[in-house]
Amino acid sequence: MVRKNHTIYIVVFRGGIGVEFTEIRKRDGRIVPFEKDKITQAIWKAAQAVGGSNYHIAELLADKVVEIAGYQYLDDYEIPTVEEIQD
Repeated sequence: MVRKNHTIYIVVFRGGIGVEFTEIRKRDGRIVPFEKDKITQAIWKAAQAVGGSNYHIAELLADKVVEIAGYQYLDDYEIPTVEEIQD
């Protein structure tokens, strides 16, 4: 079995070090490029469903989700799954 090399960048955030993801594992097992905008859109849609109207807050929350997930994967160097990011 040939294993593809995956790029994971370690970056410095305000207050610590984390991992910047370049890829994510989809529910069907495919590995695709990581797109933070998809997290932003999911947060935005959820906010709108309850009357939210500030897209910038959705962007800030998506940044925080990525930052927190980066801390969790710092030691693992694994590609996160969609479910893990949602958690």
